[in-house]
Amino acid sequence: MNFSVYGFLKGEDQIPLNTTSMLLDESLSFDETRDYNYDILIPDEIWGATFGELHLSYAIADDSYKRNAGFPMTIVENTYLDELEQQLASLNETYQQLNSTYWELQQNYTSLQGNLGQLESTRQAVIALAVVTIFFVATTVYLIVRKPKQSW
Repeated sequence: MNFSVYGFLKGEDQIPLNTTSMLLDESLSFDETRDYNYDILIPDEIWGATFGELHLSYAIADDSYKRNAGFPMTIVENTYLDELEQQLASLNETYQQLNSTYWELQQNYTSLQGNLGQLESTRQAVIALAVVTIFFVATTVYLIVRKPKQSW
């Protein structure tokens, strides 16, 4: 009897992980059972479904028989991939928050630039008004202080 275990390299390509031969040329009694335990190391690049296959060749009296049976064993989680997916989701969330904050700041900056333009216009109007006011005050003071040369 041969027992084979298969896994999937990077979750895609089937590769054998272990093949073990047992009960080679041994006789069994009717209703006899035997248990075997095997440790099978699974490399980091193997994930997804793993399955086993039994290849059984036996003889009863003079007749020989062959049986093959496959069965699913377990699902191997890729913890590194899961962790990377969680980190990617976290980074995407952070990116969305930063992008949202950036657009808010951009809108505030644009609004402040508009206000700065309005303030510049107001400043120019105040300067023009101040110049006219100073000229008016100076002219008024001059006209009040000077003595007329002749009276009418």
